[in-house]
Amino acid sequence: MRPAETADSMSRLGTAGQNLTTSWSSARTSIAALEGRLGNGQLGAAFMGRYRPGAEQAARTVARWVAQLTDLARGGSQAVDGYVGTDRAVEQDIGRLP
Repeated sequence: MRPAETADSMSRLGTAGQNLTTSWSSARTSIAALEGRLGNGQLGAAFMGRYRPGAEQAARTVARWVAQLTDLARGGSQAVDGYVGTDRAVEQDIGRLP
């Protein structure tokens, strides 16, 4: 592992995840506002009856993907910390050998 490079990559991934979280939240707000205009009248109600289940499932799936990106960055950063800590501990142990 190249700890410095990996830590930098995880930091950038975390920033991308945070930006994506913010963007998705904003998009969901816009989508909800537009959806609120639909479903009026007989044809609109029929459309929404078929549209809503798929749209809700898609929104849940995207929300999970967005969260996974942030989780991946956090886990990657923890892996780097663990790797560096273990490497230092082993280096100290080897230094104590006769």
